[in-house]
Amino acid sequence: MPINFTISADCKTLSVTGAPANATYTLFHNDFQNPSDIYELQNPTLPYNGNLDPQTGLPINGYVLNSPTSLDGSGGVQLQYQNISTANEEALNGVFMIVIQDPVDPATTFTLGVIGHCDIDCCIANKLTALIDCSCEEDCSKELDIISKIYLLIQGAKVNTNDCLQTADQFSKAYEKYVKAKSMCSTNECNCSC
Repeated sequence: MPINFTISADCKTLSVTGAPANATYTLFHNDFQNPSDIYELQNPTLPYNGNLDPQTGLPINGYVLNSPTSLDGSGGVQLQYQNISTANEEALNGVFMIVIQDPVDPATTFTLGVIGHCDIDCCIANKLTALIDCSCEEDCSKELDIISKIYLLIQGAKVNTNDCLQTADQFSKAYEKYVKAKSMCSTNECNCSC
C-alpha cells in the first residue's frame, strides 16, 4: 500500500496513512533544516498543565511533548495545529515535509510533502469576486494577471512538494513560491475564514 501524506480541504488536519506501523517520523514546517516539535493530546479536559510551547512560550492545555514521534499501529497519524510547535493558527498554511523511518530497516526512509494553501485560495477568491465588479478594462487585466501569477505560483509549489526528488531543496523551492504568492495578496484580503 502506498504511503499518503495529505492535508484536509479546510487545511486543519495533516494525515499520514499506509506507512509502516509504529514508524518514527520527523515533521518540518516551512523550515526544512529544523524539525517541528510534536505534541500529543493526553486529555483535552485537563486545564493548563504547565507545558509551554518552546517556540511561542504559550501554554499548551492537555498536550505534552511527544518524543520520539511515532505513527500508530496501522501506520497513520492525524495532526492539527495544536500538535505542531511551528503552527500558530488553526489553518495549517505553508509547506510541510515528513520523513518517516522504517522501524524494521532504519536505513530506509520515506520523504513526503504537502502544501497548505487555504490562505492563498481565500485571497484568489476575494480577488476574483472584486474582479466581477471591475469596469476598467486595463485595471481588470492587471488584476487578472496578478490572480494568474498567484495561482501558478501555488501550482508550482505543489509540483515541488510532489516531485520525485523529495529533498529539502525541493521543499525550500516550494516554500519560496508559497511566500511569493502570499506576498502578492494583501493581508486584508487574506484574513478570511474559508
